[in-house]
Amino acid sequence: MLIRREHRGPIEQVKGILMAVHGVTADEAFQVLVERSQAVNRNVRDLR
Repeated sequence: MLIRREHRGPIEQVKGILMAVHGVTADEAFQVLVERSQAVNRNVRDLR
């Protein structure tokens, strides 16, 4: 999945929060975001 540069910062921040709170790896945190985006039919960058 390609992510535009302007969206990387916020996505990385959310990944960091998921990693800290849930004790997961960066890849696992991103997978959580991908699964959530698919569940609500929105792009990862649009999750809030």
